[in-house]
Amino acid sequence: MKLFAPNPVLAQSRFWYFLHQMKKMKKTTGEILDISELTEKNSRVINNYGIWIRLQLTQRHAQHMYAELAGRHRARPRSIQIMRTAIVSAKDAKKLNVQQFHDSKISFPLSHRLPRAAEKHQKTVFKASRPCTFRG
Repeated sequence: MKLFAPNPVLAQSRFWYFLHQMKKMKKTTGEILDISELTEKNSRVINNYGIWIRLQLTQRHAQHMYAELAGRHRARPRSIQIMRTAIVSAKDAKKLNVQQFHDSKISFPLSHRLPRAAEKHQKTVFKASRPCTFRG
């Protein structure tokens, strides 16, 4: 079972919660053998992720989803259950917020550029004048 949680303690808690719902099993009758963190094979590649969720309505790759659901739907992380994740190709993306970044000619302004010394021996701690970080 793959669970998404910020720490191992919360992952264990979510595991027992889901197991109790699916198999009617409690902590006293079961044992967790291993908890391992899954990492991306290549973190320098940008992918679109599809996340299937089940949301418990009572009147957040995953951290952003939690924030978006909290902002748009006032959903708390404890009421969101991630069912499955997959990498989605650019042509299959459905949300307009994601589709706008698939343009090959997209560019972003370089704001707050800080000047850096070309070599280490030119670097100083204190300067007589403040740097200009905005070029309009």
